[in-house]
Amino acid sequence: MAYTDTQLRPLVISETPGVLQRNWKTPARFPLCPDTLVEAPLLTYFEKLFVGDIAVITPWGKTTIGDTAMTQDGNSILLLGEHGDDAIKPWSLMQITFDNGYFVHESHGMFFSRDGAEKAFTLAQGLPWDGEDTIDDYCW
Repeated sequence: MAYTDTQLRPLVISETPGVLQRNWKTPARFPLCPDTLVEAPLLTYFEKLFVGDIAVITPWGKTTIGDTAMTQDGNSILLLGEHGDDAIKPWSLMQITFDNGYFVHESHGMFFSRDGAEKAFTLAQGLPWDGEDTIDDYCW
């Protein structure tokens, strides 16, 4: 079942209670996601995320954490995901927000190279990218 937010982008109900997914077709599980009733939901979630832990489970595999950051305004978490060497695009970027009592996990793309994912991760934090162009800059 899909719901729609005010920006008319479909929201998919996750297999994890209290979680919605945006820009993501297949319902996933988020094993590190805390209960929605905690006092500081995003901070609590952020404090549970460690590099190397499994953040997402889908029928096609698992996403481990490559890096995380809390945005400067504290309104979202950015998660750089690793999908393994066998994946066509082994890197991803996800943004997590808390909206109307739900954790919303939004896909911000998948990447062929770690550098491409790192660039997107850096720019999403509002930081300048001082590295080179990557293959992902030319693949849409």
